[in-house]
Amino acid sequence: MSRVKKSREAYDATVKRAERLIATAEKREKKHIENLAQLEVRRAEEARIADELRRKLAGTKTAEEDLRRQISEIESKCETEFRRAEELSASLSAGNQKHEDELKDWAKKLAEYESAKSSEVKCCVWKVSGSEYGFALPSESSALAEYCLLGVALA
Repeated sequence: MSRVKKSREAYDATVKRAERLIATAEKREKKHIENLAQLEVRRAEEARIADELRRKLAGTKTAEEDLRRQISEIESKCETEFRRAEELSASLSAGNQKHEDELKDWAKKLAEYESAKSSEVKCCVWKVSGSEYGFALPSESSALAEYCLLGVALA
């Protein structure tokens, strides 16, 4: 019996050892399954976040394209307004130059008039006979001067 007893003890020890190994393996497997479940939840969350980020990125790209289009439109409008302002400025400058030239002409004419007025000489012209005309300065004779003073004088 001792041999059977030893065999039985060895068998029981082996069974206990196997049960412990099985229990440890089951615990490890259970832990592994829990870790896999956590990883699956994390992977699903990361996939959801990635999808959300892709949608946001697409929305951002669309918004960026819209902003670029709006900026381009604004630049175009500004360029048009700038060209229009330059045209108006050139037109105004040309108009100012024209008015300055006219003013210079009028000033020149005024100066000529003032010069002519200061050196103005009065004279008398009258019809002598047929197609002959007489001409005299008022200082030449007093009778002629009186005739000129009556309104026949030309200036």
